[in-house]
Amino acid sequence: MKIYNGLASLKNVTFRSAVTLGVFDGVHLGHRSIISSLVEKSRQLKLKSVAVTFEPHPEKLWNKRQLHYINTLPERLELIESLGVNVCVVVNFTKKFASMEAKKFITEILIKKLRMSAVTVNPEYKFGKDAAGTVHLLDKMGAEYDFKILRVKTVKRGGKTVKSTLIRHLLREACLRRANTLLGRPYFIEAAVIRGSGYGTKLGYPTVNLKLRQDILLPEGVYICQAGLSGEQYEAAVNIGYRPTINKNPYRDRTIEAYLLNFSKNIYGKNIKIHFYKKIRDEKRFKSAAYLKIAIEADVKKTRSYFKIKRLKNLISEV
Repeated sequence: MKIYNGLASLKNVTFRSAVTLGVFDGVHLGHRSIISSLVEKSRQLKLKSVAVTFEPHPEKLWNKRQLHYINTLPERLELIESLGVNVCVVVNFTKKFASMEAKKFITEILIKKLRMSAVTVNPEYKFGKDAAGTVHLLDKMGAEYDFKILRVKTVKRGGKTVKSTLIRHLLREACLRRANTLLGRPYFIEAAVIRGSGYGTKLGYPTVNLKLRQDILLPEGVYICQAGLSGEQYEAAVNIGYRPTINKNPYRDRTIEAYLLNFSKNIYGKNIKIHFYKKIRDEKRFKSAAYLKIAIEADVKKTRSYFKIKRLKNLISEV
């Protein structure tokens, strides 16, 4: 997938395109429906499929409250590419850009710069100044400028529309099963492996300490996960929190560390992808290191059991 960073990079585009627009945070089932329809339609019409995404999220610009992404921009681009999109344009969302009239965005950016011949949208999607960019405006301008409009129905699960805001809420509550269902995949983070205190090694459970690109949405606690590293997958018990049992100044620095089962390699400096499946327990302060070790033993046992059952279910479904 070719990536254009900023509208200024859209020079001398020679291909004709089918376009879709959105932040696509999480690339959840709703996003996947739109993007998959875009890819299919572009192939039918022999056009390049183009996803236009915005960074930062518009809510970060207008709202004072802090917004944590489901996925970072690099992760988002990776997910979009996995769906077969040819081109992704990352638009720098500024107040100046936000003030652009929807008609001007369509004519100056989508038509002139991207040579749009078709657009794929959810009928409820809005864009441009004062959210004037609606599917009705696209209909009107499509007739005038000769481009097609493909409407994609809203995706619902359990009677609710699949939205990034709902998934963020579920992740903050550690409702991973529901969140993963709406994402259409396990929630994951990618991070670099850094050196830790070595305390886990002393307890007999050497952990991989991670440096995050952003704060993680999940609350403090221990989770059943799968760690992807160099093409291999490892079962893992992951702790998110402040390590109150061993930290002299707890609740200051939030950390994430993973114990990879059946793993003993040195991987400092490498990137690792952690997929989250289930929360085991809350983080807590134990009376001593001995009690902490007993808790970790129980966490690892639950992690092994979870994946054992998962493998058995997969075998049964294949019969």
